[in-house]
Amino acid sequence: MGAAACDAAVEELTRLLDQVEEPLKQTFQLVDSLNWRIQNEIDSILEKPIIPVDLYRSIRETQLVGLSGYSKEVQIS
Repeated sequence: MGAAACDAAVEELTRLLDQVEEPLKQTFQLVDSLNWRIQNEIDSILEKPIIPVDLYRSIRETQLVGLSGYSKEVQIS
């Protein structure tokens, strides 16, 4: 294989790597997010009771429920 063929092969490989770089970054970000969820036991948080119950109720009652703002078509209140 001559030098020109090697250079062409390297250029082609570089072009192909550039095409897959962004999807791979997104995949690694997704995997990092899933690992974080597993390490911090995010999916099992609501399985555990929140103690004391009075504290839980006082926090829950201070949270806003519902939506406010605008959509493309109508105002939501």
